[in-house]
Amino acid sequence: MRVTPGIAYWGGFGRLVGVPFADVNLVPLPDSIGFTEAASMGCRYMTSFHALVDRAQVAAGEWVAVHGCGGIGLSAVQIATALGASVIARGHLRRKLALAKSLGAVATVNAKTDNAVKAIADLTGGGAHVSVDALGVTATCQASVMSVRKQGRHLQIGLTSSAEKGMVPIPIDLLVLKEASMIGSYGMQAPRFDAMPRWCRRASWRRASS
Repeated sequence: MRVTPGIAYWGGFGRLVGVPFADVNLVPLPDSIGFTEAASMGCRYMTSFHALVDRAQVAAGEWVAVHGCGGIGLSAVQIATALGASVIARGHLRRKLALAKSLGAVATVNAKTDNAVKAIADLTGGGAHVSVDALGVTATCQASVMSVRKQGRHLQIGLTSSAEKGMVPIPIDLLVLKEASMIGSYGMQAPRFDAMPRWCRRASWRRASS
């Protein structure tokens, strides 16, 4: 039985906590990943990992556009880059865009000053293979859908705010004409938790060997 401390029972922030069904609820860490790094993988990182690896199945050589440079978006930039994709990050804060660059983005688009959809189309030669809404507001969702190339994938990670209340107008005709896919992704299923540190270990080994 999979249960999560801090969600299913108290103790998510405790230094010591009892773990029921420890044989399935504890994930062994590779020696190369410390406790600090492992703690940072919770929530945002695992959400982006599941979305990009399991749901959108991002492949090396693809273009990935990430709309929103918060925790989920920056995690998506780093993970997609490690998967071998070329990443474009879109945001409105210069410091966040600079951080996205440091995490591997090959280009950034300033949402305040640039036409994001046109910029992404120009940079990718027709649109992203995978376009990610990592925020969930109307502006990022619509821009992400319009940034997809023909037969590309729009990946919705961000949940809407109180302004949208779960409803966002989508350019459906554009999706039909492009034969694009819409993919939703939510968190990460507990049985996949152990896949993430193992993948991180392999990614770190590949970078060290290159």
